[in-house]
Amino acid sequence: MLGTQKFSKSNYQGNEYAGVVTGLAWTAVGGQILMIETSLSRGSSKLTLTGNLGNVMKESAVIALEYIKSHSEELGISKIY
Repeated sequence: MLGTQKFSKSNYQGNEYAGVVTGLAWTAVGGQILMIETSLSRGSSKLTLTGNLGNVMKESAVIALEYIKSHSEELGISKIY
């Protein structure tokens, strides 16, 4: 109870910003908490992925976009395609 407070950068830290979510990555030496950020801009409905992403992460992003497209009315957003 006494002493310095323990700190670990791997502990979850919430945020108050729209478009930022927490993800998890698995590596051969453990894991990492990821902060994943999105942005919305005018243009086509093309999905742009940046960074060093594996095939599973790319596939997950494409599936997420397809979900949003197919549920746009329920989500209260205009069609993006």
